[in-house]
Amino acid sequence: MSEAPKTKWGLFAELLQEGVTTLHLDARRPQVRVPSHLANEPWLALNYSYRYGISDFEFDEEAVFASLSFGGRPFACRVPWSAVFAVTNEARTAGLIWQEDLPPESRAPESDAAYDTPLPPVPIPTGKPQPQPQPRPELRVLTGDAQPTDAPQPSGDPQPPRSHLRRIK
Repeated sequence: MSEAPKTKWGLFAELLQEGVTTLHLDARRPQVRVPSHLANEPWLALNYSYRYGISDFEFDEEAVFASLSFGGRPFACRVPWSAVFAVTNEARTAGLIWQEDLPPESRAPESDAAYDTPLPPVPIPTGKPQPQPQPRPELRVLTGDAQPTDAPQPSGDPQPPRSHLRRIK
């Protein structure tokens, strides 16, 4: 992802080029149109992608419009950007959170006065944790049937018995 766009719809457009993009929204906000059983959700995540082939999928500076499937049934959704508080990719490794638009239930227990001043978007951490390096095994060259006399004895479980199966040519 390039340097983070300042607008929600700009980030949405950028992440859509990479694949499935999720809008995190407060479905209780004005002008949100989602199925009635989801209309009171303070945190609703809706997935969008060009590869879904949604015929009425559009977005502009005001809102996102698309007929999404809920339980196998299509519903014409409208999500205004004012209801969106985060935009992420499907793996949640890229995106932004707009703290000032978080639902009140999701905010830190501070005074509401702290949220009067808009905060800059918070980047979502990218990448995966680095794996811990594993010690390299010590290898020795053996000739014939020779066994090293100073080889460490294996610790832990003994070797399982050899299989009774044979390869037949």
